[in-house]
Amino acid sequence: LATIAPGDISNIEILKDAASAAIYGTEGANGVVIITTKAGRSSNGEIKVGFSTQLGTQFVNTDMELMNASQFVEYMNEAGITSVVDNGVDTNWIDEIFESAPITRYDLNVSGGDEKLSYYGSFGHLKQDGIAGKENSSFKRNTFRINLKSQITDFIEVGYNATYSLSDRLGIQENSDTRGAIQNALALDPLTPVTYANESDIPQTVLDNATNNGVPLLRETVNPVALANVMNRTLYDENQSIFSAYLKLRVIEGLHITTRYGRESGKINEKNTINPYYVTSEAANTTYTGSQNYRKSRRWLWENFATYDKTIDNHNFAILAGYSAEDTERSTIINRSGSVAVDDFTGFDFDSGDFDGQINQVDPTPDNMVSIYGRLSYDYAGKYLFEGSLRSDTSDKFPSANKTGTFPAVSVGWVLSKENFWSENSKINVLKLRGSWGQNGSKSNLNGNSDVTYITSFSNGQGLSYEGNTGSQITGYSNPNLVWETSEQLDLGLDLRALNSRLRFSMDYYTKTTRDAIVSDGSLITPGSAGFVSNEFNAGTIGLPSWYFYGYKTDGIDPATGEVILADTDGVSGISIADKTMIGSPHPDVLFGGNIALGYKAFDFNLQFQGTIGNDIMSTYYQPSRPITNKPLHFYTNRWQQAGDNASFPGAGNEIAAYDTDLVVEDGSYMRIKQIQLGYTLPQNLAEKLKLNNLRLYVSLDDYFTFTKYRGLDPEVGNFSFNSVGVDRGFYPTAAKALFGLSVEF
Repeated sequence: LATIAPGDISNIEILKDAASAAIYGTEGANGVVIITTKAGRSSNGEIKVGFSTQLGTQFVNTDMELMNASQFVEYMNEAGITSVVDNGVDTNWIDEIFESAPITRYDLNVSGGDEKLSYYGSFGHLKQDGIAGKENSSFKRNTFRINLKSQITDFIEVGYNATYSLSDRLGIQENSDTRGAIQNALALDPLTPVTYANESDIPQTVLDNATNNGVPLLRETVNPVALANVMNRTLYDENQSIFSAYLKLRVIEGLHITTRYGRESGKINEKNTINPYYVTSEAANTTYTGSQNYRKSRRWLWENFATYDKTIDNHNFAILAGYSAEDTERSTIINRSGSVAVDDFTGFDFDSGDFDGQINQVDPTPDNMVSIYGRLSYDYAGKYLFEGSLRSDTSDKFPSANKTGTFPAVSVGWVLSKENFWSENSKINVLKLRGSWGQNGSKSNLNGNSDVTYITSFSNGQGLSYEGNTGSQITGYSNPNLVWETSEQLDLGLDLRALNSRLRFSMDYYTKTTRDAIVSDGSLITPGSAGFVSNEFNAGTIGLPSWYFYGYKTDGIDPATGEVILADTDGVSGISIADKTMIGSPHPDVLFGGNIALGYKAFDFNLQFQGTIGNDIMSTYYQPSRPITNKPLHFYTNRWQQAGDNASFPGAGNEIAAYDTDLVVEDGSYMRIKQIQLGYTLPQNLAEKLKLNNLRLYVSLDDYFTFTKYRGLDPEVGNFSFNSVGVDRGFYPTAAKALFGLSVEF
């Protein structure tokens, strides 16, 4: 998706229920997003040129509050840390780490065609600085696209689509309990300044750390601003090409045969550099450290399918049958790291021997699959709907005995508004009830080679030996019993259109059960004394929500002591690890979204919103292992202070006990106004005088308003891995944007 320029998109369709997504196989296990790009239109040979641009600024728009200097000093003193005193500094680290950042986008396209041939070509450019670290968390992308379609004869159609993108992405470390720049901004005390005006103002401990550990003395302490702008830098240099070609034959009336071949290839060169610094023995890097990971990927997909449509009176049939084959190859060309002493450093040259100190071996992972699928669709007079599909996937990511999985799906629908009893004068134009059930297979968590035991004679680029003899070690232990992960989903829905289809409403209720869930971290079931790690394994049927939050429930705060009262949940007297239980779920009970589009003369107005209800967020961005760190404001305002207080948070000094309890689990429900846009289209008579076909101007506020009770930076907490859903370790927030745009067509 990151390779597609927004200006090239014609339509986006999202398939959420299992029956709709089942025909797409493993790629549809978590839903399907179908993106249709623009195509040329018949214009009697006339060439049309379009240009659009978007300029704007981004910034963080949050209500999150941390303790200020006076509150922090009071809190620390109550905890018995009397060494913390007011020094006249009051740094708001949220204000310091985040700043306004520009965003620019340009798109140019050319299109045209006639009855036999249509074409569309485009170029897009995007440059987006980050709101934390600016250039150090920026994104730049150039894309090129061409779409061709030719109706050679009445029964032969061919097409070709290709896109090529080049992108550079700079990233800062985020979503980390200890090393993330944003997490440090939320944890660093407000008594530390961003910079010291004079060296004499620098604490002696900072000077001693620089001298004793041989690291340069920066003109600022190692703080989140330094982490985002000076200390840690990651560059992703990526280029990707995608093309597809198809041939479609109309054999007889209603029967079409299509063959389509697509190929995708990409290269990613990832480099990370870390400058020397020293905070504590646990948070230090006393050399110039660098790592490089250069990898390539290639994937091809060949699809062959036939469709047949037939109508007999009011009975409408559609049949699809197909076969597909695909192969994916991923290879790591370079995977190395190293370090250089401060006195010897001349620059981060990854071709020098300094950064080849550790060369990591990456095991190859085959990934090819063949599939057979079919679908039958039927409706009677457009009122009663039925569809059934069956798909069989065979993937060599699985062991020999379990390579094939078969996944059925079925759906039914009833369009009440087409019944005879429905009034033609009804304000409701369309009312449809629907239901579906289906199974989807998944291999997304599977690296491959699960049934292979790997043995190597090398470690870190060096040969293994024991008492002069050549040695070897196991790097991955086989699991020949691994099977497909299967998700089973039941969906019930309603679609409504009213007021001449100006009002559209859809509602779905679904329940999803995942069986034989694949877990890629084999260390979870391998004893530490084994000396190796098992390959992927099946975790069984997930009864509770996947990756729910596990910890202690609380029964309030002890009014006498200010300590957290942990709930006894196992029925055995006393509190132990057995009392830990489910304390929250990252999955919402309700997902919702909507769009309001209005028009008046040459003006148009669009509002889009989305949100969730019922999901939880576990806030782990504050650092209880470091006593002199800042806390969210509610730790101060809701704290216990003296005997008899009825408080919702513990007293200062007892807050560490809240870390793995429901006190750090918050309601993550929210509603976000994704876009408020006001546009103006130049009247046609004025556009023609300017030799234009169309001209539109607009202003837009994107992701500007968010309504939530969550007290962190952003309720839209993403994740970097399957076990981080809903966990906020200092996540990079969604930037609010104020934009101006122009689109013109010649």
